[in-house]
Amino acid sequence: MHALLTEAESRGYTAETQTDLQRGEAVHTLAIVIRGRAFPLVLTERTAKVPREPTPQELRRQEHSPWTRVPKYD
Repeated sequence: MHALLTEAESRGYTAETQTDLQRGEAVHTLAIVIRGRAFPLVLTERTAKVPREPTPQELRRQEHSPWTRVPKYD
């Protein structure tokens, strides 16, 4: 993303950011503006749910404090 924005700025384009509130959460957008027209950029990251094995320390903590939770996934 840094390389893309650096190249856009070196060509005389600008980058605009905007933050909106949607469903009670902040949504941040970024666009490169070329000759007055904004081209929005989207960056996504695919993630996978990986089952998590609790550490001995987490198991001990849960024994002493049953209200704490050990995450199910990494």
